[in-house]
Amino acid sequence: MAGDEIVQIYLKTPDSKASLQRPIKRLKGFQRLTIPAGQTKTVSIGIDCSDLWFWDAEKERITFDQGKYIFEIAASSKKIKGQVEAEMNGIFKPVLQTLVAECGKVVLNPGNKVQTSVTASLSDDSFFDITNAKVIYKSSNPTVASVDAKGMVTAIGPGVATIAAEVTIDGTTKTGSYPLKVMADLTLGSISKDGQPIANFKPDNHSYSYLIKDVSAKIPVISARSSVEGIKINVTQASSLPGTALISLSDDISGQSGSYTVNFGTSSYSDEFETSSLNEHWTWLRENKDNWTLSESPGKMILTAGKGDLKGSRNNASNILLQSANTDWSIESKMEFSKRPEAPDQQGGLIAYQDDDNYVKLVYINSSKGFMGSDGYFELLVEREGAQYSAANILTAGIIPADRTLTFKLEKTGSRYKAYYSTGGKDFEFLGSTDVVLRDVSAGLITCGGGAAPEGDLVAGMMGIRSGSEEKPLRIKIDNFRIVNAGN
Repeated sequence: MAGDEIVQIYLKTPDSKASLQRPIKRLKGFQRLTIPAGQTKTVSIGIDCSDLWFWDAEKERITFDQGKYIFEIAASSKKIKGQVEAEMNGIFKPVLQTLVAECGKVVLNPGNKVQTSVTASLSDDSFFDITNAKVIYKSSNPTVASVDAKGMVTAIGPGVATIAAEVTIDGTTKTGSYPLKVMADLTLGSISKDGQPIANFKPDNHSYSYLIKDVSAKIPVISARSSVEGIKINVTQASSLPGTALISLSDDISGQSGSYTVNFGTSSYSDEFETSSLNEHWTWLRENKDNWTLSESPGKMILTAGKGDLKGSRNNASNILLQSANTDWSIESKMEFSKRPEAPDQQGGLIAYQDDDNYVKLVYINSSKGFMGSDGYFELLVEREGAQYSAANILTAGIIPADRTLTFKLEKTGSRYKAYYSTGGKDFEFLGSTDVVLRDVSAGLITCGGGAAPEGDLVAGMMGIRSGSEEKPLRIKIDNFRIVNAGN
């Protein structure tokens, strides 16, 4: 025979049980070759024993048929040219092949415990009961994390360690490992004011407030002690009253840092906006005189949302009205919105402010939370070091009254801020809370136009958002700003 030819090897296992229901013939090898006219050629097609294995679902491992095998040499399944028989018998002894060590949590705090889990598989793809194996556990750095003879890991101190499990089965040894990181304990053991420990100290409370009556008094001196050795502490004392002492903690091993604050504040000012001029306690941030008035509607402060925002690097919102509130406090404010916020991030509400990149605010806002479309939300927003996130929010559809009058309440206790809202004269509903460490805190009112969609923006048109030049400005009539201070 001359020309192209394909030599194929088909396998039959006549001794296997019919109940196994494997195919009568199985292709196990082939080779294409070209034979010139009048010539012959020897072909070698290797069949490895592992090619004959199959998965035994009942025993959950790979195995092989004992007995006779018939290898058919053919050009196709119907053109059989010859056959070879072979016997396969004996027992395959599997050996340890793969070992995996892991645990459910690889970032720990000192004192945390996690159990090492070890999985061993053999060369027949079966799993070995690890309780019947010899296992040795080791830690690459016991000062970071220790491990006992049963694989229980205990986090000791900051740093990174590798936990290894060495397993021996029938003379074969394999090692599996995983890394874990232990975080530094950046909690304080105590805080003292003028040498005396503050009475209400708790390690997980990162902010404390003192209500100062005499601003001419000597500025208190703050000292602090870490709860563990090796943590560096630096105290930046308050430079004035009101003012904040900042306690900074750092760990050289992990590179972590943390902070506590001790705030010294005076009583803030509640305002019913009954006068035609603004009280001296208030201060404008980026004042635009055209966008606020106390005379248009007696007994109300009217703020008009101007262009700009206070989000990320876009710190150009105008007419943020602030006063010192460097204590614990509870603020309530009743306000009437001229319309539903329509432009992206158009908003109005209350703010607790450190600077343009660090604040907490409770606002009625137009927010996009999906692929398309936007809607009104009550939202507790936090910005830390220029990165803003939502701590809590609720869609306002169906809960805003026809006159769009609502009351916000924001409470500060230490570093904990709690947000509430009331609509239609109803009781306050809890929105959510967040933990944020701010220093030299001011509190007040914010309204801004956000980022209006560009004119001609097709997606904005589909979403029903008009450009800033076309939409009517958002105006907020504020009935009051009521604040009650608290502190040590």
